[in-house]
Amino acid sequence: MKRLVARLAPLGAAAAAVLLVVASAGAAQTQTFTASYSGTGSGYANGEKAAGVGTMSGRGRLIGRSTLKGSGLGTFTSSACVAFGGRATIKGARGSLRLAMHSAQACASDSAADSVSFSGRASVVGGTKKFAGARGSLRFTGTYTRSTRAVSVSLRGRITY
Repeated sequence: MKRLVARLAPLGAAAAAVLLVVASAGAAQTQTFTASYSGTGSGYANGEKAAGVGTMSGRGRLIGRSTLKGSGLGTFTSSACVAFGGRATIKGARGSLRLAMHSAQACASDSAADSVSFSGRASVVGGTKKFAGARGSLRFTGTYTRSTRAVSVSLRGRITY
């Protein structure tokens, strides 16, 4: 009996090591996500409401070279500021991330200014491929130039996937 136990002990240890490796390979990991994008956008205002869309390209830590497409809808809080929310998708070769923007604001120095700065938060609400089931929280900041339609945005936060 002692010989049998002595022979099976290494096998049991090896099996435990394999199970540990398999379990950790499928475990979710939390990572810092940073990315910067630039491209074009457009928007309109009608009464108290404003809306905009943008398509940008850039690269990010974790997702690599990628594109960001988003849209937002908001309400004027003053003659030069809009509180908004919206949706965006970041797509790269490793997969995509879906974002829900909230607590966001876009402001110009006055209602006739050419440059508009914006910032806010985005929740990561899903993804595909490597980022399937992704969740997390990001902050974003950016600028939009009305005369050229140029838009740029930077994102930073933590995601779990």
